[in-house]
Amino acid sequence: MRAAFFDLTIEQGATFRQVFRWQDKSKQPFDLTGYTAKLMLRQSVASPSTLKIMTTENGGIELGGSGTIYPAIG
Repeated sequence: MRAAFFDLTIEQGATFRQVFRWQDKSKQPFDLTGYTAKLMLRQSVASPSTLKIMTTENGGIELGGSGTIYPAIG
């Protein structure tokens, strides 16, 4: 699977919540049971360093069986 890139604007000090939904080509939810995920926040796409790394292992991301991805930013 390919990585996805999103351009988000998050105010410093704010709590940000965004639910992502992963669907297959026929718009059906992708079953994420048994998968792991990693999300890296950077100042910009070109930034060499990360501001925060969230994973399913460190509790920064929760995956739902019905294609839902819940990052915990804030």
